[in-house]
Amino acid sequence: MRLQGPYETDKEAKNEAESGEMNARQVLYEYWAKWGRWYKYQPIHHIREYFGEKIGIYFAWLGLYTLCSVLTAASVSVSVEFCRATLC
Repeated sequence: MRLQGPYETDKEAKNEAESGEMNARQVLYEYWAKWGRWYKYQPIHHIREYFGEKIGIYFAWLGLYTLCSVLTAASVSVSVEFCRATLC
């Protein structure tokens, strides 16, 4: 097995994730802090444990705010299309 830095994981480490042997930084990096994971669940509990209470609350609020903003934008575009269809 090769030596690993604080952020690096390998296939064995991914299997260890199921048994809980990854440190908090590796868990957050593997399941949260990647560009391809922006739309997935935020591990708020792990964020709170690693960064602290205030940062955990910030990310929880940011996730809720983003979700509400996306839903509002989607409903506004549907409303505009509906109004255009009925007024014409």
